[in-house]
Formats: sequence, structure tokens, C-alpha cells
Amino acid sequence: MSGESERRSDARTAAAPAGLLAVFAHPDDEALLAGGLPARHAATGARTVVVTATWAPGSPRAGELADSPAALGIREPPRMLGHADHRVPASAPGRSRWCEVPLDEAVGHLVAHIRAVRPETVVPHDAYG
Repeated sequence: MSGESERRSDARTAAAPAGLLAVFAHPDDEALLAGGLPARHAATGARTVVVTATWAPGSPRAGELADSPAALGIREPPRMLGHADHRVPASAPGRSRWCEVPLDEAVGHLVAHIRAVRPETVVPHDAYG
């Protein structure tokens, strides 16, 4: 190995692990659908952030959402977009249901978090979430 490529390899090894942004529709999806991936990523010391589209801060499941990532070893608090679950309008009183948010607005919400976190990896929810 040449000296230059060896230095590049050492720099990558010494650098902080790349970040991960996990985006889900509902509280608990981060644990039930992909828990191992964000937990393993967080265990490396990498920045790991969970975003959930539904339920608002102060709602019944907000505390549940705060506890779940912590149980997975994720140090940052989850980010809630605060939209209503399509089957539970009381999940975010006065807010639109996530499934009814105009596409450009929904994308804008997610892009803002991607720009803020700047992750190397984004784990999306499926199209039916």
C-alpha cells in the first residue's frame, strides 16, 4: 500500500462513523420495523436520528416515542413532524393527516431534517406506512 493511500485509510478509520436518519410513519415503527439497524448504528457511536411523521408532542404516544429510541441506544431525542395518524385524528388535534399532506410539503419536511442531520444513510418507511 502506498503511503498516501495508507494515510487515507487511516483517516477513514479514525473519523467518526457516518450518520443515519431513520424516517417512519408512527411511534414504535423504529423499533418494530427496523430496530436492529438503528441500534447497531448507534452502538458504533454514530449519530442516529429518528423522525416520525405522525403524533404530536404532548400526545399519548409522544412519551412512548421518546422511550423507544433511548432503549435502542439512540442518544438524540426523536423528531416528530406532528401530523395526525390517518386512523387516529386525535393523535395531532387540528393538524392534517399525514396521508393528506401535499407531496411537496411532505418532502419539504423530510428534506429539512436531511439537511439538518446530513446523514450518510437514510432509512425510509415503506410506501404504505
